[in-house]
Amino acid sequence: MKAQILKDKQLLRDQYRKRLRHQSLEERREKSRIISDLVFDLPAYRKAKAVMLYVAMDEEVDTRHIIKSAFQEKKHVLLPVVLEQTGEMISAELIAPGKMKPGKYGIMEPDGWSSPFPPHDLDMVIVPGLAFDKKNFRLGRGKGYYDQFLSKLNSKVATVGLAFDVQLAEEIPVEPHDVKLDLVVHN
Repeated sequence: MKAQILKDKQLLRDQYRKRLRHQSLEERREKSRIISDLVFDLPAYRKAKAVMLYVAMDEEVDTRHIIKSAFQEKKHVLLPVVLEQTGEMISAELIAPGKMKPGKYGIMEPDGWSSPFPPHDLDMVIVPGLAFDKKNFRLGRGKGYYDQFLSKLNSKVATVGLAFDVQLAEEIPVEPHDVKLDLVVHN
C-alpha cells in the first residue's frame, strides 16, 4: 500500500510540474500579484508579527511582494533553512529583503543568520507545494521537510499554502506523516 501511495505521489508530481511549466511568465507574475493581495487580506496575516515564507523556485507562486510588504510592516520575516548536519528544516530570520544566499538544493535562505527562530514565536507559515487538494493537503517535492517542520508547530500558527489554480487537485494521496494546512490561497 505504501509503495503504491509513493508511486501515485510521484506521478502527480510529474503531472503538476508539467502543468506549472505551461503557464507563461506573465501569467505567473499576474496570478502571483493577485495571490499576494489575497494573503494581505487574511486576518491571520494582518495580525501576524512573525511570518515564515519561502522564496519561489521554478514555477512556484512568487512571494517577493509578500516578503517586501512584511518588511515594510515591520514583521519578522523568516525563511526555511535545511541544516546540512541533521537534514532538519528550521526557520531563520531574514535581516533585509535582498540579504539571501542559495542553500541546500539551491533554495534561497537568509544570509548571515545566527540562530533558529523559535517555532513557538511564529504566527504564520506560508508553504509552497506542487499541488493542493480540497481538504488542504499538499503535495511537496518529496523530501518531507515541510511536513516534519509543520508537525512541530502549535495550533495557534496559521499554515497557508499558495497555489495557482492549475495546482488544485480533487484529492492527493495522504500518508500518516502528511500535515493538513489551515488554508490554501489560490488564483
